Amino acid sequence: MKFSSRRGFTLIEMIVVVAIFAIISTLTILVIGPRAQLQKANDAKRQNDLQKIKTSLDAFYNDHNKYPLALGELSSGNYIKSIPKDPSCPKTGTCSKDYVYLAENNNSNPQWFTLFSSKESKDLAPNCPYVCAGVDSSVYNFCSFEGSVSSPCTLASATPSCTPRPGCLDALPHPCKIPEPAEGWCLAPTITPIPTPAGKTYFVSPVGLDTNSGTESDPLKTIQKAADIVNPGDTVIVKDGNYTDNDGNNYIVTTSRSGTADKWITFKSEHKWGAILDGENNKTRYGWAFGGSYVRVENFELKDLAYAGFHSNGAAQNVYVFGNHIHDIARMCSSVPVGLDGIYIGVNSSYITFDSNLWHDIGRFHQGENGCAYPTGNRSFGENLDHAIYIDTSHITIINNIFYNIGVGWPIQICSSHGYSMDDIKVINNTFAYRNPYRNGQIIICDNTSNITIENNIFYQPTSAAIDFFYSGNAQNIQIKNNITTAEKLYLLEGTSTPVITESANLISTDPIFIDPVNYLFRLQSNSPAIDAGRSENVPLLDYNGIKRPQKSGFDIGAFEFK
Repeated sequence: MKFSSRRGFTLIEMIVVVAIFAIISTLTILVIGPRAQLQKANDAKRQNDLQKIKTSLDAFYNDHNKYPLALGELSSGNYIKSIPKDPSCPKTGTCSKDYVYLAENNNSNPQWFTLFSSKESKDLAPNCPYVCAGVDSSVYNFCSFEGSVSSPCTLASATPSCTPRPGCLDALPHPCKIPEPAEGWCLAPTITPIPTPAGKTYFVSPVGLDTNSGTESDPLKTIQKAADIVNPGDTVIVKDGNYTDNDGNNYIVTTSRSGTADKWITFKSEHKWGAILDGENNKTRYGWAFGGSYVRVENFELKDLAYAGFHSNGAAQNVYVFGNHIHDIARMCSSVPVGLDGIYIGVNSSYITFDSNLWHDIGRFHQGENGCAYPTGNRSFGENLDHAIYIDTSHITIINNIFYNIGVGWPIQICSSHGYSMDDIKVINNTFAYRNPYRNGQIIICDNTSNITIENNIFYQPTSAAIDFFYSGNAQNIQIKNNITTAEKLYLLEGTSTPVITESANLISTDPIFIDPVNYLFRLQSNSPAIDAGRSENVPLLDYNGIKRPQKSGFDIGAFEFK
């Protein structure tokens, strides 16, 4: 009998096979292991982000007895520095996988919210008991919620329905589509919290045309077009989007038409800071120039302008600037021998009020910063020329504002560049933070000023003192009362004459105890010495966030009333 030849594995072949399997296993671990770890890390960040947002939402509810309609209200209200983004999304711009926020959409005072995210790791089970119209539950399987959640959300065991909701952007192909950016714009009705005006209402949108009629369904394209046709009592509602200098005259908006004492003209961003006057990285010099009187400008963002956010060098009287965000003005190298400011108020303008605005990062770069080289012997270009508010006139009121990072000038300069006298200036219940390393104080007051009231303000980490007086002329009736500063001195006298100052109840070398000043959250903690320590005279009845003053036995110091 003849057998066929059989051959088994040799020892060497067995070793080779084992080695190959070992290499494959190692490569699998190397490839899959880090990916799994990254997924877990991303999910951990998502959980942390949702908790951070929820904490801010709870603080908002505590102050307002409602949740916001959109997450943007948290950052504009100083409850959070910025809204966190999903780790899979770029740091800027919009993203289809970013967090989605839903608030009760049939109520102007929402009493519940749901906040959605998506998980990557298979080790982490979905945790959301709700499915909501417009939110893809196969993607958004994490959520955080508060209150009695109701329509358009149902428990996961129920079958959700998708019905149109008011306020959705017309550009969306379907009213239940998740919008980008995902800030709840289409998940809650659009509410314009202003009374029905006596005059006509015009609408402006980036997708409009200036040949349109200006109705909501047929909007204008530019704010300037609306400014050119408004009459006393009219209101202009500006839709979200970027607005730039469309005619090349270096102004985005110039208002020359006036209202009357009982019929103001109002320009309002539909959503707070949603309408942006964009200087396109210093390409445009000015954002908004005031020439007309009885004009109110509310809730706009102004950024990246070369010379000034607002400008009032004409005959504007009775202007109210409310709730705006002015930042990144003149962030460049420049030897222009004039101040580059958040606003310059010239000698012909007066009776202007600044209420509940946020001002920061204003002024050109320092000597040596980003390669800036200024003329030899003249360092003022990068040290003391640029301010948030430059006052060169009389009858100015500044209340409930927040200022920080005004590093080459002062948040407020009260000085005449023409040698005129200035009178009746009120600086009340504002919050100032961080120093100009080259100059003293966060307010500078120069010659020939009288009847200045500075009270109930917080001056946090100025250089040397809260206020710098630079006098060589006359100054009468300067009232400095009930302020708090971390500096060792309330004010410095650096001129050749002494102003007549009345001071009382000021706290020096005192920490106001903010929520998180490193991240520019300047609301007060419960143990802040600013609580109930303010004066009642001249105090605005609402704070930066619209909270009624006082909340306790006395008025608080600073832009925020503790609740």
